[in-house]
Amino acid sequence: MIKETYSTFEFSYPKQWKDKANLADPYGKILYKDEKNLVSFNIAPVADNDTSKFIEILKENARRLETDKISTGENVYIFEYDTANSKEFSAYVFTKTSMYKVEAMVTEDFFKSNYDLFKKIAKSIIIKENTSNTSSSSEPVNNNTTITKQEVQYSPNTSTISQTTNTPAPYADPELSAKLRAFEQSHKGQVVTIKDLEGIMNQGGDITFNNTNIYGAAYMVLFGLTYGEKGLLAQCVFNPQQEAQKLISAVPEFGGDEVSPYFNQFQLSVKNDMEVYVYLKKNGMDFGIKFNKIGGKYYFREFTEIH
Repeated sequence: MIKETYSTFEFSYPKQWKDKANLADPYGKILYKDEKNLVSFNIAPVADNDTSKFIEILKENARRLETDKISTGENVYIFEYDTANSKEFSAYVFTKTSMYKVEAMVTEDFFKSNYDLFKKIAKSIIIKENTSNTSSSSEPVNNNTTITKQEVQYSPNTSTISQTTNTPAPYADPELSAKLRAFEQSHKGQVVTIKDLEGIMNQGGDITFNNTNIYGAAYMVLFGLTYGEKGLLAQCVFNPQQEAQKLISAVPEFGGDEVSPYFNQFQLSVKNDMEVYVYLKKNGMDFGIKFNKIGGKYYFREFTEIH
């Protein structure tokens, strides 16, 4: 196993995965990636009183739950999920300030062959942060890579972007994720508006972006395109360095006064688990947005035509 050492934590991953790893990836530490399989390590801030609520949400669709301990005494919660075309392994370690996560979205064969390694990675986590401190750092000891990102919010009254550092982008707030999931289930087969979504996503006067749900992911894409927010669009794709240009190149079609005044009039309809149809009657716009689901989050894949 190869040990990775940082100021507040350590973990290890298999030596044989070294050629498939990308520890400098801006969306987390990629431990293994090929065309069909992805294993990653991430860290995110978390409020201590949100932990139990978050675990309850994770339990809802889990096929199996196992609880163990790491060497520094913290619990590690291990979940298994079945999806249409893959198997998912997720392991979480919580402290008062942070959530450490090992996640695998893989084929059934890869899952069976490497399940013990997934658990070994999760149990290799060593917590070194001072949990009595209200802030924590994920700054590495041995290199310049960090795995903190940005949470992006905007005020619906001014449509301006503000960014706060040292939080993930976008943060998968468990309560908001649950609200969006309930909204999707209660509106199956229906057309909803941006205004409907903002009624759910408004957190204390600001809209918090969340791509753990297909509606939340579509909202992020449409907002980024309409207001030309290239930084936000880079967060809508899994690998921003390679894929963000697909979205950024579409900005001119949405920019200017022809679309932005009517942003709240966009209508959305979920076609299937991975595709949303979008309509803007004022301008006669209609198109589809396809997503990939990776690690429990939806990332832009391509635009499609509505047939």
